Amino acid sequence: MKFIQILKSYVESGTTSEMLSAKPKRCLTNSRAGMKAGLKYQPFRLWMLKKTLRRTRTMVSARENLRYERTRAFGIVAQYLLRHGPCLAIQECP
Repeated sequence: MKFIQILKSYVESGTTSEMLSAKPKRCLTNSRAGMKAGLKYQPFRLWMLKKTLRRTRTMVSARENLRYERTRAFGIVAQYLLRHGPCLAIQECP
């Protein structure tokens, strides 16, 4: 029900998909500009921040890949159990 309310508010306000996709890009651009301005005369801190951001992106990507592979593994196990479950239940599997 809440999803429908959100969609309804988008329609009433005239929000388009272009407006929604532009917001994260604008936010990222503003964040980068603020970061560079705030650390303009602090090269070591800027370097550390960039290094941390790089590591964070790598780790988030690894986490998402792990989530995908875990989902695949659960799917494979589910298929195996559906196929061989009745046989295992009566202990007549080869």
